[in-house]
Amino acid sequence: MCCRIGFSYFRIKGKKINTLFFVRHGQASFGEDDYDNLSNLGLKQSVELGKVLAKQKLNFDKAIVGPLKRHIQTFDGIIEGYNANEKIPFSIENGFAENHLMEVTQYFAPKLLQSDSKLIDLYKNYENDNQEKKFFKMFQYIALKWANSELDLTNTDLESYTDFRSRVKKSLNTIQNSLPESSNVLIVTSGGVISALSLIHISEPPRRYAISYAVFCLKKK
Repeated sequence: MCCRIGFSYFRIKGKKINTLFFVRHGQASFGEDDYDNLSNLGLKQSVELGKVLAKQKLNFDKAIVGPLKRHIQTFDGIIEGYNANEKIPFSIENGFAENHLMEVTQYFAPKLLQSDSKLIDLYKNYENDNQEKKFFKMFQYIALKWANSELDLTNTDLESYTDFRSRVKKSLNTIQNSLPESSNVLIVTSGGVISALSLIHISEPPRRYAISYAVFCLKKK
């Protein structure tokens, strides 16, 4: 077994509501030239998840898949592991593309390392660590600034946190309004999208009586 499957399932008893099953894509190729591509482990994780879903006897009325290569690869692996007699109908949802945080970090890190004393100190604290760990610490720091709208995105093509959340919410509303009652929907996307959807779900109480959701997490053993 290549991974552990974490399964959190939230449902309102007695309600005939739609259930969305969110899957964060398998391990991507962090540090490689093409991040948007599952690693060998990520491919195995996807197949294993499909087997778990089949073992749990979870049936899906449809699937909604983000537009990125790693989303589609993950869905393909799930289908392989699920090995159903009938194919699950699916559609690509562009609104469930990941946020621009990776690009935001790559754009702002060199600039902030010249002017932001906190990031400079953070970088020095991890100076002897590997590049991956240093980048991740900078990523976390810049992500918080992005979420708090503290970065000037003027004259860039980078998406703000507000615009990202609005995009995700618009897609969620479209899906919610188009589903027949008591539908089970598999959604394959990225962690940032799932986090935004969870916050939207929690912050809007009426939505809780229309949708329940489950989140699958793929982790190394």
